[in-house]
Amino acid sequence: DDLLRFLRAESVPSVAGGDSQPQVTQTFKKLGVASSVSIMSIEHSEPLKFLNWNIAGGSLSRAAPPTFTIRDKCAAVQQELKRWAADVVALQEVAREDALNMLGDAHSFVGAVESHSGFVHLYVRRLLTAKRICLPPGCPAVAAQIETCGVGVAVAAVHFASGAEAASERRAQLQALLAHLSVASLVILGDMNVRPAEVEAWRADFDLQEAVYSGQSWNMKRNRYFE
Repeated sequence: DDLLRFLRAESVPSVAGGDSQPQVTQTFKKLGVASSVSIMSIEHSEPLKFLNWNIAGGSLSRAAPPTFTIRDKCAAVQQELKRWAADVVALQEVAREDALNMLGDAHSFVGAVESHSGFVHLYVRRLLTAKRICLPPGCPAVAAQIETCGVGVAVAAVHFASGAEAASERRAQLQALLAHLSVASLVILGDMNVRPAEVEAWRADFDLQEAVYSGQSWNMKRNRYFE
């Protein structure tokens, strides 16, 4: 799958259902990552919703109506993003560097960076405190530290190099990103272009956990975007 999300957690709050209970800290065995999780009552915490989308902003689907334009597509994408109402939004292959204006009411624009194909964007819901993290030039990622329930969490939107021959370049891009994320709890989401063997190596070498989902993130035979 092209779209993969990785998490590393040290003291990330989660939500426990049922009656209100005092905060309890539980340490879980490694499942690709060691994590110390603070269990909190629903009154103290709500889960964060993350959304990632490679929008292929510079192109149109073959199935688009003849009168459908890039501007129409950009507006439709933004309406869909607003419908999902995520707390953190990561986009790849955005056609321009500046913020998508329809998201401004609910989300702060953390920033953008150019990748091998268009721009990477990161947005954070205005109710959250977010501070952009400086990354080295050439790193195809936008990162920020957000605060939730008094816990700092680093989030990064990425678009790593494409192609089977670019495995070493993708690994170097990930290493450059991790070197600048000092917060113990982090979420990396984006179009990573990784192959299954790379996923296993990254999990083992960088103490990361994959956020598994069913199906494929990009299936040209099914979505028929280009044909």
